[in-house]
Formats: sequence, C-alpha cells, structure tokens
Amino acid sequence: MDHKPKQVIRARLKEKGWDQGELARQLGVSSTTVSRVLSSPLLRSGSQWPTVLKALGLELVIQPKTVVDDPSPAPPGDPDDTDPGGGA
Repeated sequence: MDHKPKQVIRARLKEKGWDQGELARQLGVSSTTVSRVLSSPLLRSGSQWPTVLKALGLELVIQPKTVVDDPSPAPPGDPDDTDPGGGA
C-alpha cells in the first residue's frame, strides 16, 4: 500500500480515537501548534533529501513502531559491540 505520510498520520489519529486536541495534550503543546505542524510540509521546500533518497534507491516509510517487550539494555559483551582495534 502506498500512502502519503499525512494520510497515514491522520488515519493513525482516527485509529487511536484522537483528534488534534488530544494529540496536543499528549505532546504537551497547544492545539494551534499541532494544527500548524499537521498542515506544514513534511520536508521544506528546496530540501535535497528527496533527491538523495532517490539517487540511493531509498524511500521514507512511515509505519507503526514495533513494540519491544524487554526494553532493557543489551548485556555486556553484546556481539554488536565489537572493538575492531583488539581492545584496550
């Protein structure tokens, strides 16, 4: 499914049963701020990001976050935490 980011955001608000006022409360900002954010462009005019992404064969995707059951930090010695210099 190819959706425009703002359509996805508005659909998510509806799915959660939220209006702009509730989103403002959740964010701790005014409804005016939320309205301004939702009506402004996601990327500013003249931004080179779309060109960079296109050249690299990448796309920006907005999707629901994956919920992780155990948000604890990785234990020491995590395989992703390697020292290419051979240690201290």
